[in-house]
Amino acid sequence: MTPSSSTVLYNQADTVSLAKAMEIILMTKNVTAAEVLDAGLINAVVTMSLADGLRLEAFLSGTLRGTEDAVEGPKAFAEKRKPSFQAR
Repeated sequence: MTPSSSTVLYNQADTVSLAKAMEIILMTKNVTAAEVLDAGLINAVVTMSLADGLRLEAFLSGTLRGTEDAVEGPKAFAEKRKPSFQAR
């Protein structure tokens, strides 16, 4: 997990000890999969090759970019209004 993941950690603060979330965010340190698992941010660690991981990321990114919510976010920002996400 990299420092750029701090938003995810901030949003997960209710499921993780606040102290642990703040440590990772404020110290901007890289953490191991075991540390993230122990902190309760993930349910399991899955080992896969880099190539498989990149294929999965490309598939999921493409899938999510095609959702109505992916269009709604930037549109709401441009219109200076709160987005209305529908989980679609």
